[in-house]
Amino acid sequence: MKKNTKQTKDDKMKKPKQHPKQKGFRMGLRAKILGISLPITIIMVIAMIAIAYSVSEKDIMKSSQSLLRTSAKDQGNQIEAWLNRKLDEVKTVKYDLEHSGAVKDQKLLQKKLNDYYALDASFAGGFYVTDTAGTVMKADDNTTQINNAKDQIWYQKGLTRMNPGYTPVFEDDENHMMISACGMLDDATNIRVLSTNLSLDSINIIVNSSVSMQGAESLLVDKSTDDILASRESELIATSLKDTSNGFLKNVADKINKDDESVTTIRDKVVVTREIAGTDWVLVSYVPTSLITSEVDNLRTILIGVAIIGLLVFTLLNTIGVSLTVKPLRILSHKIKAMSNGDFTIQIEAKGTDEIAQIQQSVKIFTEYMREMICKINAVSDSIRNQADSSSVVSVSMQDASNAQAASMAALSETVEQISESINEIAESATDLSGVVSDVSRDSEQVKSQIDSTVGIARKGRSDMELVGTAMDEIRDSMSLLVDAIRKVGEASKEITGITSLIANISEETSLLSLNASIEAARAGEAGKGFSVVATEISKLAQNTASSVEEISQLIDQVDGLVDDAVNQANVSVQNIGESGGRIRVAQETFEQIYTCIEDMKNGINNMITQIAAVNNVAMDVSAISEEQAASTTVISETSDAMVDQANNLADQSEQVADSSKVLTNTSEQLAEQMGRFQI
Repeated sequence: MKKNTKQTKDDKMKKPKQHPKQKGFRMGLRAKILGISLPITIIMVIAMIAIAYSVSEKDIMKSSQSLLRTSAKDQGNQIEAWLNRKLDEVKTVKYDLEHSGAVKDQKLLQKKLNDYYALDASFAGGFYVTDTAGTVMKADDNTTQINNAKDQIWYQKGLTRMNPGYTPVFEDDENHMMISACGMLDDATNIRVLSTNLSLDSINIIVNSSVSMQGAESLLVDKSTDDILASRESELIATSLKDTSNGFLKNVADKINKDDESVTTIRDKVVVTREIAGTDWVLVSYVPTSLITSEVDNLRTILIGVAIIGLLVFTLLNTIGVSLTVKPLRILSHKIKAMSNGDFTIQIEAKGTDEIAQIQQSVKIFTEYMREMICKINAVSDSIRNQADSSSVVSVSMQDASNAQAASMAALSETVEQISESINEIAESATDLSGVVSDVSRDSEQVKSQIDSTVGIARKGRSDMELVGTAMDEIRDSMSLLVDAIRKVGEASKEITGITSLIANISEETSLLSLNASIEAARAGEAGKGFSVVATEISKLAQNTASSVEEISQLIDQVDGLVDDAVNQANVSVQNIGESGGRIRVAQETFEQIYTCIEDMKNGINNMITQIAAVNNVAMDVSAISEEQAASTTVISETSDAMVDQANNLADQSEQVADSSKVLTNTSEQLAEQMGRFQI
């Protein structure tokens, strides 16, 4: 029984304690950090791209609709100006015929018609005068045959008005789209109608060439008949919207019949309509939606490309930064693993003042302490071996006297041995507890390091959000200054408009003066030819001035429209910037809450480290108590020796000493073998 107990104890001493190996997949600290930061960054970039695309698409669509509406307005103004200008010329001719006496003098009337034949190329065939008998007077150079004049629409409409006006659109004998300006002459003795035909070619040019928005097209439609009056596609002219097989044009007809002048999307085109004042005409302007969104699609492609490049650069820099941060921990982990296998020859260098450097410094102190302790244990082992050898020599000389006393002390020796085994088991348990506490302490220090890093990142994020909020306030102030500057430009353009109106009035007066001069020169005959040339030049100058004034007015109208659009867009931008500032303030408050939570977590971990240190102290106290119990067993052994002296049984005492010397020798050898695992 005693031999088996000693053999079990020897086996325990010979077998070194092995650290358990971790099983399964082990994710490194660098992989964990990248696994958290990269997905969050990718999600944020995708969200920013989606928001930027949505906002840009909405703004560009709104701007394009406004530009299309402005373009239609400009074209409509040009058409109305052309119609009004031609109608004023007809009124001037009517006034001349009525006040020059031509309505009562057939020869003078014929001469006037001949003079006005080449007045304006827009008046096809010059002017016609038709009486109730159907007799038509026209210029001698006009070879056009007019049959059944009383059945013509210009004659029937002319009988209903004194002031000249336009007739509905009709086709002439050559299938050209025409309108007539007609009205009754003020003749007390006879009822006659003054009329002239105008070709819509000039209006067709305005419709096709005056589109201010790139890629847009226009149609001029007669609302009363749904006929197309002007179009870039010549085959559509004089056709009806309802008779065409084009679904888009049929939807446009429905929009016109509903008097819907809002900007709408029909099929794949953005459409706006505008009625021409004084007529039944409707101008239809449209632009393909794909042309509007092409810029947004290009922007989306650019944003995606920039995002991919940015993510790649961020991943590379983040990987390098994390690798540099984790590298000291990885090196320290390998060294601690070597120490757990008994290698204390490693050297640990503590660089820096951060948490990792503090861990390195603590492990370095622990390594130096372990080296010193192992050296002391080796010295004690040598001393025990020497004492065991001396005891063996003494036991040989006392062998004869110890045989008698061996039997009486066997029971006491067995009891002491059992107590010693119990004490050793307690000491081993205390040692294991101390190792576990050390591992937990080391892990808690690593967690503390990570939490401190997180606190620094949260603090920096809070500071960055404050800077972003300040930048948004500065942008909002700059946009306000920009709106004020644009409004001043609009006020200046209004002053220019007043000046151009004055010039236009002067031009009209000059035109009337030149016309009166022409009339007086015609009355003067040969003597007024020179004066007629001067009057003609003055008329051309007045027409050029009127044309220039009209162009300037159009440009100013465009500038006013653009200024209004710019002011509206700037106001929208200021509002969006204000909303973005609010969101940034909310994000700043969120960062503040995150920072507070992380600070609380840090305090909790510090408390945990303090409690682990307390557990470590308890383990050390248990180890000290075990040493005291070992000292107690020595006292018991000395007591047994005293009993041997009292019994005067020198033989039993010498035998016990011999056995103790053998056990001490074996123990010292085993201790030396265990200490051989450590390298210092």
